[in-house]
Amino acid sequence: MSKNPTPLDRVREYEREQSPRLPADERPLFHLTPLVGWMNDPNGFCWYKGQYHLFYQYFPFSCHWGPMHWGHAVSDDLLRWEYLPAAMAPDMPWDREGCYSGSAITLPDGRLVFSGVMGIPGNYQNSWGRLLCLNPDWTVSWEYVDPAEGSWGFGGAQLLKNGLIAAVRSNSPKQRTVQKEICYFTQEGQPTGTPVDIFEPDISSSGMTDLCL
Repeated sequence: MSKNPTPLDRVREYEREQSPRLPADERPLFHLTPLVGWMNDPNGFCWYKGQYHLFYQYFPFSCHWGPMHWGHAVSDDLLRWEYLPAAMAPDMPWDREGCYSGSAITLPDGRLVFSGVMGIPGNYQNSWGRLLCLNPDWTVSWEYVDPAEGSWGFGGAQLLKNGLIAAVRSNSPKQRTVQKEICYFTQEGQPTGTPVDIFEPDISSSGMTDLCL
C-alpha cells in the first residue's frame, strides 16, 4: 500500500487480507455473496466487453450494515463469479455517509450530473435529496440540496428533449406514506416548473417501517 492510501486503497487491502478467511466451499453455489463483510442491494448490473458485471453496495469492514461501498464481480454465465477489487469507497464530502444508489447523466457541454442521497452523519434516515454537477475536470459546477421537508433522495435523473433535467424525489423512509414526484431543473441546477406526483400508496397497515428509494 502507498504511503498515503486513499479510502479505496484501504478497502482493497482489507479485502486482500480478509477474503482468504472465508473458504470457497462455505459460499453458496448459485448466489453471489460479498467478498467480505455485509452485502446490500445490487447496482450497475451490465454486460461489458464479453462479461456480466455486477456492482453491489456493501460494507466490507463488518457483517453488519455500515457506510456503503461498491463491490464488484464478473461472470461469463451468471453462475460462476470472479471477484474484482472494490469499485468505490466514500472519499468525498458528498458521499461521507456512503456511496448510495442514484443515477448520472451527461450534459451536452460534457458536465456530469449525479442524483442521489446526502446523508446526515450517523443518521441515515434523515438524509436529503441532492443533485451534484461536476465539470469535466471533476471540479464542482453546482450543487442542489433539496430544501423540501421530508425529502430523502433523488433518483432516475434524465435529460429531457426540452433541455430540462428531470429527477424523482422520494420522501424520508421514516414516514409511513411513500411519496414520489418528478421534479424539474435547468442545466444550471435551478428548480423550475411544478413537481408532478407519481404515486402515494398508503402503507399504514402493511407493517412496513423502513422503505428505500
